[in-house]
Amino acid sequence: MISFATPSIEKKIAYSVKDERAFDDNELKEEYQNNQKIEQAFWATENTKWHLVRSAQIKNTFTENLEKIVADLRLDNELAFLFSQWLMFVVNNWLKFYREPVIHIFDKTVSLFGVSFEQATSLFQHAIWHRYLKLDLRKQLNYRHSLCELGASLNV
Repeated sequence: MISFATPSIEKKIAYSVKDERAFDDNELKEEYQNNQKIEQAFWATENTKWHLVRSAQIKNTFTENLEKIVADLRLDNELAFLFSQWLMFVVNNWLKFYREPVIHIFDKTVSLFGVSFEQATSLFQHAIWHRYLKLDLRKQLNYRHSLCELGASLNV
């Protein structure tokens, strides 16, 4: 939940951003509705207009990409141990991989490091999340595209 108020020349306006999943979960739904009533009442006492914004209303490519890579914020012990070696592999082969589909990096990772395709994807996404690899997250994160097409650069 994120709530904030924006000053305006005439009035302040409060926006409350709620996770869309809470509206689908019957157990959370009642709690969220009660919290919304409390928030709305509070802002009314402040003479501030209040708006509920559901997360689905602010979905865009950037937020979808963040949702995709946040799963690999932390790596399990096995992958954490391999990460620095894998990163050096990517750095040393950057020019070779730059114009190839990203899935080729995953395939090479699988064969060289003995991990699954999903684990190779996790290594890549972990590198993006922690900004070792910079990508333009406003573009859809499609791993059939090349690093070049994704606007990728190294940050090591």
